[in-house]
Parts: sequence; C-alpha cells; structure tokens
Amino acid sequence: TTWWAASEILFPVVLVGALLILRRTRRVSLGLVFAAVAVPLVVSGLTAFGSSVSDALWTAVTAYPVVFFAGFMLSEPLTLPPRRHQQWAVGVLAAVIFAWPLWSFAAFGTSTAIGPFEGTYELALVATGLVSFLLGP
Repeated sequence: TTWWAASEILFPVVLVGALLILRRTRRVSLGLVFAAVAVPLVVSGLTAFGSSVSDALWTAVTAYPVVFFAGFMLSEPLTLPPRRHQQWAVGVLAAVIFAWPLWSFAAFGTSTAIGPFEGTYELALVATGLVSFLLGP
C-alpha cells in the first residue's frame, strides 16, 4: 500500500496539518505515542535491509505515512476509546501493525503475515477501530 501523503515534498504540509489537527482534537499525546513506537520499528526494518540509521530515520519520517497516519487517520475522535490510557494502547497497537512488515523482517528475518493478512496501514486502522469499539461506552 502506498499513500500519496508519504512523500518528502509534502512532508512539511502534512506535518503542519497533522500538528494542527492533533492540537485541536487534544490528541497530541496519542500522535506522539504512535510515532514513538512506529518510527523505531520502521527504522529497525530499514536498517535490516541495509540502510544506515540516519537514512532509515529520514526515510521513516518523510517517506512513510507516519505523520499523516497519526495526525489525520488515527486521531479521529469518534473512532477512539474514551480514556487516554486506552487511546495510548490503541496507538501502540496501530504502530506495531503499521510497521509489521518491516519490523518482522528485522526481528525474524522474514516478513510474516498477521493471520491471513500482511500488515498494512488499513489493517492497523481496522484493528484499532475494533479495539476502540470494544472499549467504548
């Protein structure tokens, strides 16, 4: 899966938009939790493929939709659980599924599927939506 928002050229615009949305919805901590887990997992996968750490970090932030996902997709108030610690847990879950194909390669030496699914951005949204539904009022 590729998302149009994951490009070096659009990164400044996406970053400003994501920060504005996260601030307005009071979900900055959720975005930070997601990014704090997703970026190192993506970087570990990229370094396992031979990238240097600095190149992998730059690529993870600008060429993967981490910022777009955290600011625009994950922060939707109607699809989040009610309590902050539950939201953080959902952010961690989303980050692990988000980075699964790269992270699993770094950890296990091969890309592993999650059941019948490969880890994708969309699967992360569906999984967090289901967890949020179960935790919701």
